[in-house]
Amino acid sequence: MGPAGWARRGTGLAAIWLGLAGSAAAGAWPAPVGHGQVIVKLEEETGTLGLDGAGQTLAIPRQTLTFIDLYADYGLTPDLSLQVTAGLERSRLGVRQVDGAGPCSLGVRYVLARPWGGYLAAYAGATTPAADQATRSDPAAGQAGGELRLLAGRSFRVFGRDLFAEAETARLLGGGHENQTRIDGTLGIQLRPRLLLLSQVYSGRQEDGASGASWVKLDESIVRTFGAWRAQLGWRRTLAGRNLPVTTGPVIGLWRRY
Repeated sequence: MGPAGWARRGTGLAAIWLGLAGSAAAGAWPAPVGHGQVIVKLEEETGTLGLDGAGQTLAIPRQTLTFIDLYADYGLTPDLSLQVTAGLERSRLGVRQVDGAGPCSLGVRYVLARPWGGYLAAYAGATTPAADQATRSDPAAGQAGGELRLLAGRSFRVFGRDLFAEAETARLLGGGHENQTRIDGTLGIQLRPRLLLLSQVYSGRQEDGASGASWVKLDESIVRTFGAWRAQLGWRRTLAGRNLPVTTGPVIGLWRRY
């Protein structure tokens, strides 16, 4: 394949990557009534390699995608929490750069049960597409979508350390991209009273489209507590996938309880 072919392939992978971007910030635990948290994250992923439909590595033009994400929730009742996400994004493919608003969502999270000392919750919300999707000529690209998510989490203690584990499965419909199925997992280990080790796996696949993209990504972070504030510093990398770039980059977050 010549340079023009690689460039076309790189552009296609960038479009897929934008459709996959963003990760769930919600947890199975309800927000306290009248209280909640705000999380602002800066995430930047860069890649010069991609994975084709067979999962084989190929060279692509350098791509960088930068996100500024906002997540907020608020406890309405002991079982019901309001949840909002918004963001900005910038994509760079060679010398080409596109800036705009990222996808936004508004929904509610409800605790269905508290089995074995844990939480089982469901989330339902509406989503709007990113600015670059909303301005495409395809009318379906600018339409709103929806998200349904099932979450299960539990805290426990092992060898004198506090831990928590969480698993989520979600179905994303519309919102400017092909339908998606996602499975995410989180493990948190309290290393010290104010220091948390956080490992998060994000996986999923696109459906009903030509790309057939699938992905598995890993975030590993340290979260330090400063009173009502928490600071997060971590690294994200692509572990596996098909029809998407292989990317790595930093994750920097600031959390605030209120």
